[in-house]
Amino acid sequence: TDIGHGRYQWYAFLARPANSEEIIPMPEGKSNYLQEEFCGWSWEIHHIMKATKDHEIEQRDLYDRPPSVMKSWIDGDSVALIGDAIHAMAPNLGQGGCQAIEDAYVLWQELSRTTRRDEIGSRLST
Repeated sequence: TDIGHGRYQWYAFLARPANSEEIIPMPEGKSNYLQEEFCGWSWEIHHIMKATKDHEIEQRDLYDRPPSVMKSWIDGDSVALIGDAIHAMAPNLGQGGCQAIEDAYVLWQELSRTTRRDEIGSRLST
C-alpha cells in the first residue's frame, strides 16, 4: 500500500503461535524467512520483500475475539463507538473504514429523528 512520500507498507499473514518471532529461528533474517514462506508467489511480492530491510519488518500478533453485536456501543449519551473501535477486524479485510461509514450513517439516521437532547441516549441504544 502506498502511504505517501515514496513509502509503502505491506502485510504478510502467517498462522503462527503468539510470540512466534521469539521461538522461530530466522538465521538469514526476517525478509529471507518471509521470502521462503511465500516461495512460488508472484515476483512483485518478492520484489517488495527484497527491498525491505529486516529492521523495517515488525511482527504483530493478531487475535480473534467474539463479536460485540449484543454489547452497547454507547456510554451514557455522550460517547458512541464506531468502525474499528467496536467492529475489530483483521487489517487485511479493509473493512474498518467501511464499518465506520455505515455506523456514521446509522447514527445520522437515529440522531436526525431526535428532537430533544434527552432523547439522544435512547436513540443511540436502539
